[in-house]
Parts: sequence; C-alpha cells; structure tokens
Amino acid sequence: MLRRTLLLHFLLLVLILLFPTGCGKKNRRLPVYPAKGQLLAGERPIAGAMVHFWPKEIGTDLDAYCPNAQTDEEGRFTLSTYTSGDGAPAGTYTLTVTWPERFNLLSRQWEGDKLKGRYKDAGTSKLTATIEKGPNEIPLKIDP
Repeated sequence: MLRRTLLLHFLLLVLILLFPTGCGKKNRRLPVYPAKGQLLAGERPIAGAMVHFWPKEIGTDLDAYCPNAQTDEEGRFTLSTYTSGDGAPAGTYTLTVTWPERFNLLSRQWEGDKLKGRYKDAGTSKLTATIEKGPNEIPLKIDP
C-alpha cells in the first residue's frame, strides 16, 4: 500500500512538472486571490482528480486563463493560475472534473475517467463556483 501511494505521488509530481500551470497563453495577468477547497463524492474525498475552473465570461476558450488543481489524498486542492498555488482571478466559473482510472507507463498518460465523463465538458457541466476578492474556500460535492 505504501509503495502504491509513493508511486501515485511520484506520477502526480511528474505530471505537474510536465504540464505548465494554467490553460492559456494570454499575456495579461489578472489579480489572483487564494482559493482552496475539497472535492467529495458524497462524503468520501476524491484523491488524484483534476479540477479546472473555466471563466464564465470567456466560456471554454482555450486561450483564456484557466485556474486548475489536482486533489490530494483527502480531496483537498489549491488553485493555480499563473504559478503553483497562487489562486484564481475573481469571477464566476464553470468547473470540470476528471478522475483518471490508471496511468499508462507506455504512453505516459492518464487514461479513463472514474466519473465516466459526467463532469469533463465545460459546456455541459452543472458545477459552478465564484471566486471573491480575498481568501476563498470552495466545497465541491459531486455524484460518484
């Protein structure tokens, strides 16, 4: 069990280092505010899920900023927009969540989605959150 946990943490670290924080290429930096939360399926924390915050003002434009985070073993996350853990700009967001099933060592990619794609698309996701100026705590509950 310890070996599996160490492997999971190593793989998550590799993914974080391979993929830059944020989704966009905009040169304009908006002020960001601390934002953290916890992702639960019912009452159970979801470990290893990716959470993306899509600004409602921009929609799903991939050139826009896109605060994101990965959940830890307790389902907790801290949003990053420009640098790791810096937070998110104030505004209303549509949230997407993917919870990978396995890591393929040959392709070096995560595969599958334990949530069966229910929260994968910003166009259909019903998850929303608002980031206020100042510290933010975002509780997220989803159906497993």
